[in-house]
Amino acid sequence: MTINNMSCNVCNVCNKTPDPVLCKTCLDSDLKSATTDIWGLATISISCGTRDADNLYNDTDDIYESTKDVALHNLLDECWWRFMIAPDNIDAAAQILHEKRSDGAKQLITEYAIPIITFCSDLFKKNPAVVIFRFKG
Repeated sequence: MTINNMSCNVCNVCNKTPDPVLCKTCLDSDLKSATTDIWGLATISISCGTRDADNLYNDTDDIYESTKDVALHNLLDECWWRFMIAPDNIDAAAQILHEKRSDGAKQLITEYAIPIITFCSDLFKKNPAVVIFRFKG
């Protein structure tokens, strides 16, 4: 496969996701995406997910520890421990993916990692009066 075909591979893969722009940003962040196969692209996306989950946990924890807003603190209390386990689920998906078991990896992500994020996002949507300010660390 040529590099152009591989770049097209990134487009094809990302266009099948709920957020093609985020997918392309992730895959383009690794130079190997231009020359790797579908398994390599999946591995890169898992790495992005792990990095993002770690950042989300750290940012949430920083805000949780520093906020004086009781309502925000209580909502974050419902989220931060969930964010703590999300990277483990993503790492487990990476291990399964390494074994070329894409269905198992997809199941871990869709049933165990994404619902954690969705839970917290929905929690904030249900409580629009609670505002989370961008943390500057």
